[in-house]
Amino acid sequence: MTLERLKTCSWWPNWRKDAAEHCQTCDRCKKSSRSARKKFEIIIQIQEPKSTWETVHMDWVTSLSPGGDRNFNAYLVLFDMYSKAQMFLPCHKEDTDTET
Repeated sequence: MTLERLKTCSWWPNWRKDAAEHCQTCDRCKKSSRSARKKFEIIIQIQEPKSTWETVHMDWVTSLSPGGDRNFNAYLVLFDMYSKAQMFLPCHKEDTDTET
């Protein structure tokens, strides 16, 4: 990444060699290199859904300006993992699970 940035804005004799040497001694460069980053493991294998609305992801969008007849200020967003369909259900930020 450092070489790509330098290539667009600077040049001097042996700049690639100088940059490579700098990166080998720079603590920040060492910590942010791809080889220094932690590898992630899959903890739980997620099963592919076989029909619509079998697997649903949901999230809240809150702190919106009140609007509509009932002054809704939030949305419950549902996302179907099979069809990729989305539903946006208007609600109030203060609504409980029973009211939703």
